[in-house]
Amino acid sequence: MAPENLQQLLDIEAIKQLKARYCRFVDLKQWDRLLGLFTTETRFDGLGSAPPGSDAKTFVAGIATRLATVISIHHCHMPEIVFNGPDEARGIWSMMDYLEFPEGQRPKEAPDSRGFIGYGYYEEIYRRHGTEWKIHYLRLARMRVDALPADQHKLGEILVGQGVVQDELIDAVLNKQRVIKEHKALENSFVRVRADKLD
Repeated sequence: MAPENLQQLLDIEAIKQLKARYCRFVDLKQWDRLLGLFTTETRFDGLGSAPPGSDAKTFVAGIATRLATVISIHHCHMPEIVFNGPDEARGIWSMMDYLEFPEGQRPKEAPDSRGFIGYGYYEEIYRRHGTEWKIHYLRLARMRVDALPADQHKLGEILVGQGVVQDELIDAVLNKQRVIKEHKALENSFVRVRADKLD
């Protein structure tokens, strides 16, 4: 359903900012600020950091413990946001996360690996509290998990393992810079020729 008025467009933007802060606070391990994004009645499902039905404090305590020494990158895309009323909305987000665990730790999503890249959807409910939107319900539905090999735990090594060789990447970048430089030189030459003819 399309937004019905300007206020709903502003509310959608506020909800997008709310979700962006969620990803940033998780990856930067700003747990107190993360807790402030939820209502006191928020419930969570489908997460590896807390049991189904957990409240916000249980979830934040669980994720703070689980990701304390983990490199994490969370991306969310293409939100579908609709309103249940003036102060409640529902949202679905495409998501991707990269989790790299330190030596000696294994994720339960991929127990024989050093981490994983996950894909799926967040399903959420938002409620307005005063002038702010907060997350009232959050469910993660994973559609795919790609394990990071146990002996390739650095991101650069993963890229090489997937066939993206560093030397080839460097050569591609240098070649692209050379083509751009040659194109600009040709363009400048053409401009000078045109200017001479105009004179």
